[in-house]
Amino acid sequence: PVSLTESAANFAAAAAAGQAAALLTPAVVLQAFTADGQSLITVDVRPATGGFHCSTAESTLRFWDCCSSSLLAGSNVPYTLNTSADAPHSGAVTGLCCHPTQHMAVTTGNEGEFKVWQRSKAQRRSSSSTTNNAEQAAAGHWRCSAVGGYKGLGLNGCSFSQDGSLLAVAAGTTATLWDPYETALVGTLVVPAECSSSGGSLRQLSFVHNSPHLVGLVGGGHQAAAAASAGSSNQQQQQQQQQWSDQSA
Repeated sequence: PVSLTESAANFAAAAAAGQAAALLTPAVVLQAFTADGQSLITVDVRPATGGFHCSTAESTLRFWDCCSSSLLAGSNVPYTLNTSADAPHSGAVTGLCCHPTQHMAVTTGNEGEFKVWQRSKAQRRSSSSTTNNAEQAAAGHWRCSAVGGYKGLGLNGCSFSQDGSLLAVAAGTTATLWDPYETALVGTLVVPAECSSSGGSLRQLSFVHNSPHLVGLVGGGHQAAAAASAGSSNQQQQQQQQQWSDQSA
């Protein structure tokens, strides 16, 4: 079984204490909801003797559908498994984010790839069926629709802009900006030396709500912010302000 409540830290502590069961039970390390709340996406890891982040740890990407009220009343299980992808990346899965308006998700891996996952269109059921539209939509399965990367660098996180027209992916000390529909690189933001004095790479990225700004966390907890305008997709992204500023205390 996959634990949706136990943290990876708890399992790691148990493993260090010599509890063999902790080495057999996967724990959820990443999770995200689609914007409509109809799907939950999780990454669970079955730890090896070296821990959750060693090369032999087994990762699984799972897509869950929210149960209807009738099914929930009968089973008391809020989600049912829609699609499962074993070893979604050849390395550790380092990031997960969902598109703000569509059933699209992105995962990043430390082997140097990001993958775009999309739900396929469900086959329409007959009009005599009592299944509602939400349940029909949930019948479509998820698949990997595109793969990207940047100069072979390990990737450490991702984030969609508020309107979904930009996807930011952390690659080393560079925030790469992509058109998520075409998997096309449209810009880069390189963290300057003064914002990464610790020498670390970008560990996390997040677009600020109702703002054109992108915030990044550099290794060691150092923060930097950049302007990466993410308005409507017809904006000339070449004219975006691409400059980081130091936001550390």
